[in-house]
Amino acid sequence: VDMLDAAIRRYPGDKYVDIIGWDRYSHPIKYKSGLERDCDQLLPFVHEHSKLAVLGETGIMNGLEVLNDWPRNFSFVSDFADVLIGPNRNLNCSQIAYAHTWANYNDNRYWVPLQGQVTYDSFANMSNLDNVLFSSSRLWAEIIQSL
Repeated sequence: VDMLDAAIRRYPGDKYVDIIGWDRYSHPIKYKSGLERDCDQLLPFVHEHSKLAVLGETGIMNGLEVLNDWPRNFSFVSDFADVLIGPNRNLNCSQIAYAHTWANYNDNRYWVPLQGQVTYDSFANMSNLDNVLFSSSRLWAEIIQSL
């Protein structure tokens, strides 16, 4: 999908929009390159309209459980967080205000790993990075209370 073309065709106008967001779901091997391509296509459009960029939903297509039999595990640090905030981050992706994952339906259909699952360790490592906040974090609650 040409994200820029879709954004241009569907954009209702600046007076109706405050945030420009998109979804990124893809095969584990294509996730990182797809996210970078999305950012490189869309961030100039976001800036042109003086809007905030967000990754509205993101994850591995059909959920993380597909990785249980995958030879190379998806890493939340190298395949996701590094693109946004790492030392070699994609400069367009680093301007995304927030990213949101999808829900966990059950142990066989999930987008956020639980302890003991294949991608849990990389998710836990990502959650400890200085630039990562979760809605349940104390710092996030303090920010919200200060508004």
